[in-house]
Amino acid sequence: MRKIHLVVGMLLILSSPVFADTDMKWKVQVTDKHTQKPIEGVKISFDLFDSHSENTSHNVCTSNAVGECEVAARVTSGFFVGGGMEAREIKFSKENYIADSEIKWSNQGRDKLFKIQMISEDWLDVQRKKMEEVRQEKLKLEDMEKSVHLELTRKISSAEEKSKLTCLTKNECDKMFSLTEIYIAKISDMKIQLATATTIETFNPAEDLKLGLTAFRIPSKGSSSIIAIKVICKEVELKQPESSLNVLKLNTLCLQRRLSATEGFPPFIYALLKN
Repeated sequence: MRKIHLVVGMLLILSSPVFADTDMKWKVQVTDKHTQKPIEGVKISFDLFDSHSENTSHNVCTSNAVGECEVAARVTSGFFVGGGMEAREIKFSKENYIADSEIKWSNQGRDKLFKIQMISEDWLDVQRKKMEEVRQEKLKLEDMEKSVHLELTRKISSAEEKSKLTCLTKNECDKMFSLTEIYIAKISDMKIQLATATTIETFNPAEDLKLGLTAFRIPSKGSSSIIAIKVICKEVELKQPESSLNVLKLNTLCLQRRLSATEGFPPFIYALLKN
């Protein structure tokens, strides 16, 4: 059996400054938070403190078929204003239910009504199962996306090796490196910040999913050289764990852009060399 103990702040009902006691009722109404249907069989107990007589009474009632129960009380009134009654503590419980933390109070003439909402543990179990199913499905999709990342990374590494171009003479290498600068200017999202006889480099990407490129002219045997490019893409940073799948998908686009730019380099150069 689950129990919730809620301490309710002073609820003071002032009586009129007369010499007679005042009869009143404390009513309780219990409903299911999600179905809004009344709950029968909820045991409710609370202490009532008469601030004039300083007497405390312990009261117990059980909700009926319409989710209600009530306790009759008599408030002592004195010559001086200030006699009143406080509900100092409320406890309510029912097997397979837990209580919502909020209690709503209202006046019904001289009587007082407080409304209690409870949550079925069966409902909670269903929600937990649904959440777990969603979590497992998300993990499955994340694992699939990570596998795609690994495969794309492998392909990029292979493409970088295959995209290395060899030129045999100075004139051929000069022309090939000039064409490389044209390719970088065309493919990169960033402007070229450095262009020398051996290096072409763009600014680093500042925005997510943007491309930047670097090319190197590496001297080889005799007058020959090897021209290689490196494509970078600014990946999206994970800031909130719940968005991890979306971030993985966006970074898949980054890897795909890198692969496409790397694989496209040799065909572009060779096509223009023929002209």
